[in-house]
Amino acid sequence: MKKREIKYLLIYRQINDLLEKKEYKPFDFIPKEEELCKIYSACRPTLAKALDLLVKEGRLKRIKGKGTIVLSVLAVPKIVTGQSVTIGVIIPAVSQINHTKVLCDSVKLCCKTSGIKYIVAEPYSIENMMNQMIHLSRDINGLIVYPWSLLMLDTVRQLKARNVPLVLINNYFQDESTAAVIPDFHKAAYMATAYLISRGHRQIAHITQAKAEHKVMGAIKEFRGGYQKALGDHGLSFDRQLIEETTDGDNIQRGYTGIRNLLANRKEITAVVAFNDLIAVGVIKALQELTIKVPDDISVIGFGDDIELHAIYDHGECPLSTVSANREILGFKAVDRLHELILNKNNLPASQIRIEPKLILRKTCKEIS
Repeated sequence: MKKREIKYLLIYRQINDLLEKKEYKPFDFIPKEEELCKIYSACRPTLAKALDLLVKEGRLKRIKGKGTIVLSVLAVPKIVTGQSVTIGVIIPAVSQINHTKVLCDSVKLCCKTSGIKYIVAEPYSIENMMNQMIHLSRDINGLIVYPWSLLMLDTVRQLKARNVPLVLINNYFQDESTAAVIPDFHKAAYMATAYLISRGHRQIAHITQAKAEHKVMGAIKEFRGGYQKALGDHGLSFDRQLIEETTDGDNIQRGYTGIRNLLANRKEITAVVAFNDLIAVGVIKALQELTIKVPDDISVIGFGDDIELHAIYDHGECPLSTVSANREILGFKAVDRLHELILNKNNLPASQIRIEPKLILRKTCKEIS
């Protein structure tokens, strides 16, 4: 027992040294446990004990199904003598099938490990969200917002005019120089489309958000651009009739209506790339009603990897092939970016930080023979 305790403490110190030297950089995943066991000639329980210490100290975070990530421990300045940094977090009220809790928990964890105070507001409507943005901005050093809609554009402009440090998560406005932390939407769509092409698909539809949103929200334009580029890079021509920009109801309804509209005119479709997982769920529901088999007749890939979606299915875990948005990292990076803006008195370029996506294949994709 004594040798094992000495061993795990030795591993703990060695990994901690690597973290201090930035050999493992903030928000990167460390090697998998199997690899670390080989590196340190240790059994799994011994290694796990060393990692547990680093997790308790807030240096590492285990993310189910993805691995162990390095957390950033920020050197938080005092804005005024005796006054700590406080940020506001505006994030929609959590429902059964959304991913906002993952984002919010990541933001909170990053704040806690860095000594940043936070106030979380969970608006129940877009109007309430805009009101809370204005209200909170008076009492904090900076603001993180998970945006819902282009309707909040005027509120964002008001905050910018008052020089409130602001970071948007998951989307951005194309014509506004506002800091944002987003998934690499272009690459995500490219990966999904290119994979389907590699499996023999040629009639690949894309179901996305409404045209009005497309013109303002940067994520929608980037995602469509990735889809188009993958087609062109693989010798396929872009067909406007394979894109459906939906306006009906929520995202599930948009996917449901969108695929029905497309199939009314293009029955040769063999695959769908959806702008998000909820749209993909709507697609699958419509195909089931039409007795079209997924993936035997039509393959479907979503975007987001929203683990809560299994609640929609009667048979357990969601089988949806998707591209992960790495929402945990979005939350961590948002705090990191806002801290930089506060530290530099909001004088940094308002750039978009893009998070690397990952293709996750499950049961809704099939190769065409």
